[in-house]
Amino acid sequence: MKDREKSAPAPIVTESHRRISNLLQCPVMSIQMPTINPLSSKHKNALIIGLLASMSSFAVARKRSSKLSSSGTLSLFAGVFASYLSHKYSNQTTISEAKELCETGHFDPEGEVYRTGTDPSLLIAGIAAAKLQMLHPDVVRIINESGGFYNNPELRTDRTGAHHRSTIYGNKIIADAASLYLIILHETRTAKDPLTNKEYTVNRPDLLLWVHNSLVWMMVQTFRVYGPKINEDKFVKEFNIFGRLVGLNIPLPSSMKELDDYMDEMVAKEKLAFTPQTARFQDFFDNRSSPHVLHNVFQKLFLSAGMRLMSPMHQKLFGFKSSKLSDFLVQKLTSATISVLRYGIFPAEKMIKKARTELLVESFGDHLLKGENLKTARLKVAEILAAHRTDDQPLPVSSMKM
Repeated sequence: MKDREKSAPAPIVTESHRRISNLLQCPVMSIQMPTINPLSSKHKNALIIGLLASMSSFAVARKRSSKLSSSGTLSLFAGVFASYLSHKYSNQTTISEAKELCETGHFDPEGEVYRTGTDPSLLIAGIAAAKLQMLHPDVVRIINESGGFYNNPELRTDRTGAHHRSTIYGNKIIADAASLYLIILHETRTAKDPLTNKEYTVNRPDLLLWVHNSLVWMMVQTFRVYGPKINEDKFVKEFNIFGRLVGLNIPLPSSMKELDDYMDEMVAKEKLAFTPQTARFQDFFDNRSSPHVLHNVFQKLFLSAGMRLMSPMHQKLFGFKSSKLSDFLVQKLTSATISVLRYGIFPAEKMIKKARTELLVESFGDHLLKGENLKTARLKVAEILAAHRTDDQPLPVSSMKM
């Protein structure tokens, strides 16, 4: 093996390499392509067999008739064509090989975020986090004034999921493009502060911080009850990559204690409130319906489970009350449902592989991967973040690299 490695010729970069390389935005000359022998022993044998088969068919056809029969012609053509395909596809790179050739993403495949990124319990965390985030008056004001969510709630849900998958399971180029696109979208979602009458966007650092921290906090609460088991401090620290990628250039919690302190402080300083706009969101969000009966059943169940995962202070703001019996029944039913989904329908290994494969075809913000779009987007985002930062807040390096 060592001798072969020493004497191995320079890698052959085929058109297939270039096609997949372009698709994944991996610089073709910066990744180590496998050494491909255009006529390996396996394909030499296939080529010889194909040619022998076609020659035999041709000889039989000639012997039976002085003229070349149509069957003989077809046999000859088929044999030669099969031999050609055998040789041609000996040089093709498979998608699985291409994934290995490309640079890794921002998240460690052995880490907590990567391992849990497709778990069904995130359905609960996502629903609960969406409601919890609306307790911030400035956040829910944007949702109400921009109007996009109420016109097409499914689109926002799909985009959130697509960004989540692209950032965790995409390579760094795909993940950066997804986050750059999200920052650009956020800058178009505006509202006016009722006190100052100044316009602001979702990219305002304190709002991004609330959205980020409340999501992470809600995920941890969900994992505690419905699994999977995680190292909470490690999960919180790893998930900060998300915050940095979407432009958060202020200190982020690096442990679960710091995250809990932030969530408690938001209540203690009366930063959260159940406003009429929050009530409007809740009424719309809780009463959405789908043509699929099971979808509606699961949505109601997960919504109920999510409310029970919030802190007593959050529940009080929402006016949520429950009994011990209802808490017990909801938790048992939800646990059983999540277990069926996790082990029977959506096993982690299968779903992670599916997510990675689908990103080869489509990812969030993949239009930025064409031509000079990515460079243009980075320059635009640099301007956006510069407008939102203070002098003591450096720009996040991961999003600004050229």
